[in-house]
Amino acid sequence: MKIALVQMCSSADPMENLLVVDSFVKEAVERGADLVCFPENVFYRGPKTSETFDRKEICLRFSERGELLPDREFARALAEIMRGWTAAVSLGSTLECRGDEAHPYNAHLLRKADGTMVVYRKQHLFAFRGRQAHYEESRDISPGDSVHCVDIDGVRVGMSICYDLRFPELFREMVLGRGASVLLVPAAFAQETGEAHWNTLLRARAIENQSFVVASGQFGFHTDSRGQLCQCYGNSVIYGPWGETVAELPGSEEGLLVADIDLTAQNELRERLPALSGARYWQNNAKR
Repeated sequence: MKIALVQMCSSADPMENLLVVDSFVKEAVERGADLVCFPENVFYRGPKTSETFDRKEICLRFSERGELLPDREFARALAEIMRGWTAAVSLGSTLECRGDEAHPYNAHLLRKADGTMVVYRKQHLFAFRGRQAHYEESRDISPGDSVHCVDIDGVRVGMSICYDLRFPELFREMVLGRGASVLLVPAAFAQETGEAHWNTLLRARAIENQSFVVASGQFGFHTDSRGQLCQCYGNSVIYGPWGETVAELPGSEEGLLVADIDLTAQNELRERLPALSGARYWQNNAKR
């Protein structure tokens, strides 16, 4: 399986970001990618409102069958562009409105190559009193409550978003409960926490779950929903099930890489070191 990893510094112009995303998807497909992975908040990094823009205009809605509803200009533009995509695409995260437009979901949207979509809603909302900015995602976002995995070309892929990374029980459920072998972590990790914890947490999730971890990040500066100037860490990376670095991008550059995921080697590792089948605590609690 070939996975493309994209690192971006998304702006406060959704249409511009959409064109950048489309360009990266086309490049990734030309390079043979089966799955293209983007960061969190891929279509918008900016305040909730400005003199010319309201964040509600980019909130996406889906039918009960999971189809994108083209009810606003941005949704119509996205739907039109996605029709030309021939690979599976993980759109990091977007805003999804389901009733409460003031508190949408932070939703990881994964569009399969056949056009069907899976939506995972971020469960763990970021809270941090940093040196340069304070974060409290729950003021603007509603939490999700479901675990989602999806099959792509016969590979079971688990879905998460950014701060979820700090909660290993979610990843344990995706691997032991749902059979995932690849874990997606689109992110807009803060510079301060990223420098301290990003790579350590990603490698830990890879090693303890003997899984590939694909982490696509935002980098650079942006203004957040409350007008604070924030910086994202970048350093997008793919770790293998032994904790090895499969591929990585520099911390502060826009770019795309394509890497091969060796699932045969992963299965051999799981046989040589049967840590997953020996997870008695999880097995005992799963039976309750």
